Amino acid sequence: SMAETAIVKTRRNHALEHATVALMLDRGVRPLLGGYSVPGGFFLWSRMPKEGVTAVVEDALELLNQGHHDLAISPYCGTNMAVGVLFGGLAASIVRGRGRGLMANLRGAAAAIVVAALLNQPLGELLQRKFTTKADATGMNIGTVRELLVKPVNLVWVPVRFDG
Repeated sequence: SMAETAIVKTRRNHALEHATVALMLDRGVRPLLGGYSVPGGFFLWSRMPKEGVTAVVEDALELLNQGHHDLAISPYCGTNMAVGVLFGGLAASIVRGRGRGLMANLRGAAAAIVVAALLNQPLGELLQRKFTTKADATGMNIGTVRELLVKPVNLVWVPVRFDG
């Protein structure tokens, strides 16, 4: 179904988003750092400029393709999820050019924070493995990374195409 396809794409993007964040942490990028995945790609906020992000995303995709699936599971996902809902909602509003949904986004973020607080790490990791990420990088291609914000953090949009 189309809904299923959208969910699978989001899960695969979520895996690439986590792998990207893991590499950034490895390379000494300090928080604020996180992302929010949707079927068409993912938003990523960090202290790294767009060019740096592009390089790391490409490396992360390469590593997932080589079978480093552990990179897709993030110990930070619970907190990212909460911040991700807020940033993702705001970023989506910015991209669509409508600020109307701000309160709804904030309420969604508050709900996500509660959920995140309830999901302690082991359960969070299990859920990630089974439901929220899918470490399958086959046919995933990264489009041109777009910078949406520079302050207070660098917020970029990483578009992902699925071939095959």
